[in-house]
Amino acid sequence: MLLLISSALAAVLVVSTTDIDDDCCGQKVVVAVQALDFVEAVGVDPATDQSCVVLKAAVDEARLRAAFESAGFPAQKIEAVESCPEGTKPRIEPWANVADLDARIVSRGELVPLDPVPGKVTVYDFGAPWCGPCIGVAETLKAALKAESRLAVRVVTLEGKDPEESFAQPVVKQHLEWAEGLPYLIVVDAKGKVIYRGSVVEDALAKAKKALK
Repeated sequence: MLLLISSALAAVLVVSTTDIDDDCCGQKVVVAVQALDFVEAVGVDPATDQSCVVLKAAVDEARLRAAFESAGFPAQKIEAVESCPEGTKPRIEPWANVADLDARIVSRGELVPLDPVPGKVTVYDFGAPWCGPCIGVAETLKAALKAESRLAVRVVTLEGKDPEESFAQPVVKQHLEWAEGLPYLIVVDAKGKVIYRGSVVEDALAKAKKALK
């Protein structure tokens, strides 16, 4: 349990843990740590059991350790570095800290039904870790959720380090067979009818707004 940082000055940290499995557990770390309000982005390298944490404010060591603990991988060493080591390129998890909104991740590539949230219009947001435009779509959807309580978002994250891996996920054949790429949105009304499929978030929200009238 070693801390080698100046919490007031550090901007990038490397956190060493043990036995992170790329298939499931690296993502658990990203979600848990990205939810911290002083964290900008997180990258995980299962090959070295290291995580790179990019800060946007002074680190709270106790909360950082608690986040790694909650993901199942206690921090053994935390060091300040100038930049993230190779293999730990950070990824932003845009839906990591939305407890105050009706939004949650329902799939990380697994099959998932397009069920409506009772009494609401539901937007299914399909994205991937490597998809830069998906972050902008997520921010637009978050703003819409804050403005309209009858709207819900269910997130499908296509896990993978590149398009080839992500588009091999089972949910792609289930719902995205005719999609040209990501981001991709499917809007379902309160009765479960699909009222929009496409990549333009403004059009998706316009359809949702019309269905709420």
